[in-house]
Amino acid sequence: MTIRVALADDQHLFRATLRVLIDSEADMEVVGEAADGHAAIEIARDAHPDVMLMDIRMPRLDGVEATRLIAGDAATADIAILVLTTFEIDEHVEAAIQAGAAGFVGKEIEPDELLSAIRRVAAGDPAL
Repeated sequence: MTIRVALADDQHLFRATLRVLIDSEADMEVVGEAADGHAAIEIARDAHPDVMLMDIRMPRLDGVEATRLIAGDAATADIAILVLTTFEIDEHVEAAIQAGAAGFVGKEIEPDELLSAIRRVAAGDPAL
C-alpha cells in the first residue's frame, strides 16, 4: 500500500525538500502541496491524502485551525495530520492535539525519523 501524503507549509523550499524525501520512498507519494491553511483544507477535500504534514504557522489560516477544520469534517476526518513545526512549545503541542492532530514533531527531526512518524500515523498510531 502506498501512503498518500500532502504537505502544508508556507516555505516553498521546505515543501520541495519534503517532496523529494517522501517521493524517494517506495511506499509513499506526495499528492498535494499547500502554502496556507485554506489551501490545506482544499487539498484534504480534493486529494484526500492518508497523511497531511501540517505546519503550525502559516498565513491566512494557521495549521492548528486548519487541523481543527479537517478533523471536524466528516469527509476528511480520517486524514491523519502530523504537525511539523519549529515551535515545539507545550501550548502548540496541546493545541494541535486538541484540534485533532495524530502527532507532533519538530522540524529538526532526522529524515528517517520523519518517515517513520509518517508511517506510524498512517497506521493509526500516534507520533509524538
